[in-house]
Amino acid sequence: MEYNQIVNLKDGRVCLLRNGAEEDGQAFLDLFLLTHGQTDYLLFYPDESSFTMQQEAEYLKKKTDSDDEIEILAELDGKIVGSAGIECVGRREKTRHRAEFGIALDKAYWGLGIGRALTEACIACAKHAGYTQLELAAVADNHAALSLYTSMGFVEYGRNPKGFHSRFSEWQELVLMRLELDIAADTPKPKNAAIELRAITDDNFLDAFHLKLKPGQDRFVSHPIRSLAQAYVYRDQCQPFGIYADGTMVGYVMVIYDYDVPEYDIWHMMIDESMQGQGFGSAALDRVLAYIRTKPFGPSDRIALTCNKNNPVAKMLYESKGFAETGIEDEDEIELVFTTA
Repeated sequence: MEYNQIVNLKDGRVCLLRNGAEEDGQAFLDLFLLTHGQTDYLLFYPDESSFTMQQEAEYLKKKTDSDDEIEILAELDGKIVGSAGIECVGRREKTRHRAEFGIALDKAYWGLGIGRALTEACIACAKHAGYTQLELAAVADNHAALSLYTSMGFVEYGRNPKGFHSRFSEWQELVLMRLELDIAADTPKPKNAAIELRAITDDNFLDAFHLKLKPGQDRFVSHPIRSLAQAYVYRDQCQPFGIYADGTMVGYVMVIYDYDVPEYDIWHMMIDESMQGQGFGSAALDRVLAYIRTKPFGPSDRIALTCNKNNPVAKMLYESKGFAETGIEDEDEIELVFTTA
């Protein structure tokens, strides 16, 4: 699997989360040895490892080439400072719905939000891969980790009082946790907000100009300023909308009709950086689909959009609404289609 996302840290710096590549083999091995010597909460001691740089490079390539497993690296100031991944529990029918989660972070970078970002990324990838349960085991004394996992929805389902035998503290109890990965549950309903679409006019176009994407998201979607310029060119066959929550513009989307296919296309849908994660995108997409079903520009039951293949969160949202890949790709963009008939 592939993943690429930029996140803002608590100290103002920007961290890149990306899938590992073969050329990261040495850095990944160095991180493994470093982190496993910094804490007694991980499975190995550094002197127990026999991994080589080549083996780690092959491991990272295998994860990137996989359809349902991944190792995500956290890169800060050009240095690999953390990693997290998901791995299938088993390929047989009874266990293939389950994935295991693991994470390691250089102690020098604790408390910046990297651990949470890596965990969120792995949850998104696990859902994208089709798993319905993500599992982990954490040492009971690792209170910070347990607090993080609990805050993200993991629940305890058991304990192993002699899960690890430590060189320093003898027996370590393991807390077994699981997270149910349900797409519907992952798309929270707006918090009592009324979501509506309003056409972009002279009265509100400046509000659209002021919408902001998170750092790095401009790789996935155009800003409304560029989109509205295109809307002027295609003004006889498109409608740009502001996405409103309780009367406040929180996002933007444009619907355009392609007379040649014919089909309706959804372009440039985005939610302001300060409003993401509240379910507004999901609710807005429902409103867009309802609008298109009225066939405002012409007859067609086909609705198409494109999604960057490195944006699994957006792809998961579209698939949850019934969109499916057509197999058509243009560089990193993949086409998805929904049929209303």
